[in-house]
Amino acid sequence: TLYRWRARVLYASYSVTATGITPPPNPAHSPWRRLNAQADEADLRLVEADVSPVLAIDKSVDNDSPTEGDTITYTVVVSNTGGSTATGVDVTDSLVGSLASAVTLDAGDVVTYTYSVSQDDGPLSVINTATVTSSQTVAVESSVSVNWQNVAPTATLGNDGPVNHGATALVTFADQSDPSTADSSSGFVYSYDFDNDGAFEITDSNEPTATVPAGYLTGVSSRTVRGRIGDKDGSSNDYTTTILVNAPTATSTPTATSTPTATNTPTSTATPTKTPTATPTASNTPTATPSSTSTPTRTPTPTPTSTPEPTYRIWVPRIVKQ
Repeated sequence: TLYRWRARVLYASYSVTATGITPPPNPAHSPWRRLNAQADEADLRLVEADVSPVLAIDKSVDNDSPTEGDTITYTVVVSNTGGSTATGVDVTDSLVGSLASAVTLDAGDVVTYTYSVSQDDGPLSVINTATVTSSQTVAVESSVSVNWQNVAPTATLGNDGPVNHGATALVTFADQSDPSTADSSSGFVYSYDFDNDGAFEITDSNEPTATVPAGYLTGVSSRTVRGRIGDKDGSSNDYTTTILVNAPTATSTPTATSTPTATNTPTSTATPTKTPTATPTASNTPTATPSSTSTPTRTPTPTPTSTPEPTYRIWVPRIVKQ
C-alpha cells in the first residue's frame, strides 16, 4: 500500500521490503489519501541516494611568478567526497610522475602531497597537471600555471684612472654574476657609452674591457663612462664609472738665440803719400823719382767665439806716378 502527499514528490533514502513503505504522519494542513492501486510515475518519485566514491583533486603553488634560481612548492590535495570507499587510487603529476599508487581512500578521506622544484633558466612558462583516478571513478585533473622570470646579470665597472690629459683610459667589468648557470655558461655581452650621452659607441661586445679614446679625455677634468652587461635572453644592467683626468702640464716655449756677427773688419791703415819732385834745371832732365813707401800692415783681428768664419777685406795701396 502506498500513500501519496499532495506534493506528489517524495525525496528520501529508502529500502523496499515486502511490507511496503510506512506512511509518514499526516500533515496538518493536508490529508493523505490511501491508494489501493499502484501509483504512477507522475504521482510518486523515489530518489536513490548516491553511495559511490567521488574523488576530487586540487593543485596549487606558493609562487606562480618566480625568478630563475628560485625554489617553489607545489601542493596536491586529493579527497573522497562520495559515500563509499575508493580503491586502487592513483595520483600522478606531469612534473614529478607518481605521487601515490593503488591506495585506498575511505569516504571523507583527504590526502595532501607536496613537493618543491627550482628552475635554472628563464624566462619560461609551464603548466603542470595532477590527476587522480581509482577503480571506481574516472580520471579527475587539476592544473596550475607558473611563469619563470629571467634575471639580469650583475657586475662592477671600474677604470685605470687617473690618467693624463689627452691620454687613453681603460674601463673594465668585474665580478660578473647570474643566478642562471645557463646564462653564465653562454657568456655575457658588453656595451660602452664613452661620454654617457645615451648612445653606445660599442655594442654587444664579448670583451669586458674597452679603451676610452683620448678625444674623450681632452679638455676635461673627469669623464663618466656608462657600461652595460647583458645575458643571452636580453636582460641587462647598466653601471657607470668616472675617470679622473690630470690637468695638463705647462711647458717652456723655446726662444730665438742671437746670431753672432763678424766684428772688427780689418782695414788698411797705411796711406800712400806723394814724394815732392825736384825743380827741373837746364842741365838735367826732370824726372819723377818715386820715394820709398811703407808697407801696409794688418791690425790683428780677434777670433770670434762660436761664430761663423769672418770674411776679411784687405786694402792694398796703389802707387800713382806724378
